[in-house]
Amino acid sequence: MKLRHQIVGGLIVIGSVGAIGSVGAGTAVAAEAPQRSGRPSLEYVCAHQDEVGAKLQTRIDKTTARLATLAERRASETEAGNERAVARIDKLVTRMNNRLAKVQQHLDNLPGWIADNC
Repeated sequence: MKLRHQIVGGLIVIGSVGAIGSVGAGTAVAAEAPQRSGRPSLEYVCAHQDEVGAKLQTRIDKTTARLATLAERRASETEAGNERAVARIDKLVTRMNNRLAKVQQHLDNLPGWIADNC
């Protein structure tokens, strides 16, 4: 008997080829589950305007602190002559700066977005 694995709506259904009823049951359960995109709904954002701004500011503060830590670490790795570590840190700093710019842009656009949508 051949086993078949199938991912259905985030659930892994394991069953044999002949056990089609179990696959159908898994599909029915997954169809009833709410589909989320990972983004907060418009109602949530409008109801929690102050919290959203505070969360964005917290993310900016944490990212800035992480960049300061990475700068210290880069200096110590440069002194030690570890070029591979310096290259990895530079790559991470670039990613963190890009992320920081996006979050800052979201925070800057938040009042206008709230005025237009809430």
